[in-house]
Amino acid sequence: MLIKRLKRQTTRVVCSATMRYPGGKDGQNIRQKLIPHHYQPQVQQCQYDRLHALGGAYENKRCLIIGGAPSLRELDISTISVNYTFLLNRAYLLTNRPLIDDEAIVIANPFAFEEYGHEALDFKLHAAFLSGAIDIGYYCSDTRVITYSQWENPRIYEGFFQLDLQKPLYHGTSVAFTAIQIAVWMGFDEIILAGIDFRFDSKDAHFYDSSAQELQRTDSVSLKNSVNMVNSLRYCCEILKNTGKAKIVSVSPYRDFDFLDYRTPEELAKIDGKARR
Repeated sequence: MLIKRLKRQTTRVVCSATMRYPGGKDGQNIRQKLIPHHYQPQVQQCQYDRLHALGGAYENKRCLIIGGAPSLRELDISTISVNYTFLLNRAYLLTNRPLIDDEAIVIANPFAFEEYGHEALDFKLHAAFLSGAIDIGYYCSDTRVITYSQWENPRIYEGFFQLDLQKPLYHGTSVAFTAIQIAVWMGFDEIILAGIDFRFDSKDAHFYDSSAQELQRTDSVSLKNSVNMVNSLRYCCEILKNTGKAKIVSVSPYRDFDFLDYRTPEELAKIDGKARR
């Protein structure tokens, strides 16, 4: 017990020191060499070849990542002009989203996939990014399915972000960070977040009617880890600004975080000054 506690304390000291100096990608490189990494248990082999093939495929394009927050009831994001959309979990239920062909589902939680994964894959999708921790069963032959692996530890909020998807992704306690890492690898230089507020209410958890299992996960996972999620998002913004890889923008009506750029859907109705066609 004492040894474990000392290891945790050492990890915190190293992470804290190298996030201040030298910081940025250099600091992350130091942390990656000094901090032990542990794989998340997998039931499916990661398809590194397919992830590698996506590298830079959407260079200098704009993508949208849609979560499930209740704030989406207050927004009409259908006017946002994007080249690609990542739908997190049950975000496919949102009808007023941009109507484009290139959409992908992203699911990390095996229990979530067991609950509604079959329904999600009934939709027309460009890709389905599924955690290797998920038993995808007969979807193994579905060419849209691309599996990825993740480190269980360390986490994004400790100062880690995966810039090379030939290696496992980092966990940030929200599937939103899985999508962000994939988006950066695919080359998007502007990443728009919608319905990702990290405000959680077990009585009103999503823009749709939540299932009993989803409400339970909100209580047991989301509420418990909300601070870590915010810190993970903060680090994502910092490392991407430092490396010049991408810019994260949010259309959340709450505007809670000083490290995040906020826009309205109307302000994002054009790409490079041109209206969406």
